[in-house]
Amino acid sequence: MIYKWFIRHQWKEMIRASIWQKSIILNIVLGLVMGILLLNFLVIGLFIDKILLDTFPGEDPYTIFCGALVYYLGFELFMRFMLQNLPVLNIETYLHLPIKKSAILHYVSGKSIVAFGNYLPLLIVAPFAFKVVAPAYGTGIGWVWLLSFMILVFANNFLATYLKRQLTGKASIVGMVGVLLIALVLLDYFEILSLSGASAWAFTFLVKNPWTIALPVVWIIFTYSLNYLYLKGKLYPDEVIPSRKSGVDSLQRIQFLESRGITGQMILLDLRLIWRHKRT
Repeated sequence: MIYKWFIRHQWKEMIRASIWQKSIILNIVLGLVMGILLLNFLVIGLFIDKILLDTFPGEDPYTIFCGALVYYLGFELFMRFMLQNLPVLNIETYLHLPIKKSAILHYVSGKSIVAFGNYLPLLIVAPFAFKVVAPAYGTGIGWVWLLSFMILVFANNFLATYLKRQLTGKASIVGMVGVLLIALVLLDYFEILSLSGASAWAFTFLVKNPWTIALPVVWIIFTYSLNYLYLKGKLYPDEVIPSRKSGVDSLQRIQFLESRGITGQMILLDLRLIWRHKRT
């Protein structure tokens, strides 16, 4: 499969980079720190029901946990937008090869699905699903609940990627999105609009009506399609980097050099080559 070659090429590109070889010790240390962090998350997940009972005595842990999921998804969307790197591929090296353009687009669109942050919630959510949801509603419903939440996490990933591609460099719009999220939290805090209540109701409706898992599936297809269609319109280098094209066009005519005959034309040609060079 062509995707196998894409993955192999990117792996070689990463391990052959000088920064990778210079920071092997740092990568090992970060790996150990990450292992400790994962262990802590797993412990929290195994005892999340008892933690909720101790923190909110007399209340249903399922309702409290599901009510908090909307805050997690909103916070995760904002943090992904701020911190997550955009999935990229050096498409210029593949466009001249007999490879379907759709294969390139699907690889770049779906590349972010392997991001570490997509699977971190499993350490908390999976134990909760099988310790709280499954005993109350059945093992099958526990799987549906867990799968629905993970679909929303992946949809968050695609949505954040699309927004970052669209809004990078537009600080005012990013600020407006941040203000909107804060406003929604404040509305819930002052009990004007209960987001936590709506979230708890939605996940309770899900476990009572498992067919509603179709709604998260439709949402993830929609967010994936947004990325695919955006990249489809930016597939070629002249479309991906319009500034390069405009920069070259700005040197198409310099009347002072054109009036100097063949010498001026050669100088103008040299200037165009310098201007188009990547390092320049």
